[in-house]
Amino acid sequence: MSEVYLKCGHSAHAVKKTAEGNVPWCVICDCGEIVASPTLEGRTAHCFYRCGNTKPSSLSLAFFEYKPDKDEDEYYCGCFGWD
Repeated sequence: MSEVYLKCGHSAHAVKKTAEGNVPWCVICDCGEIVASPTLEGRTAHCFYRCGNTKPSSLSLAFFEYKPDKDEDEYYCGCFGWD
């Protein structure tokens, strides 16, 4: 599911059940509007908790958010746990 990019700037990390079926969804922004994916080649993402972890930007990173106006995008690396 995370390969879907949404208007809010996040990759889809959930699905919402609707009458039309399962819709890719962002639980952070309550958004489900799919838009064209940005070009991420050459960009990096840092963990938004600023733990120091960075990775190449990818829609498959957990809670990925594209930040076109910044030098780096954001994601969550799991440094504070998953529950």
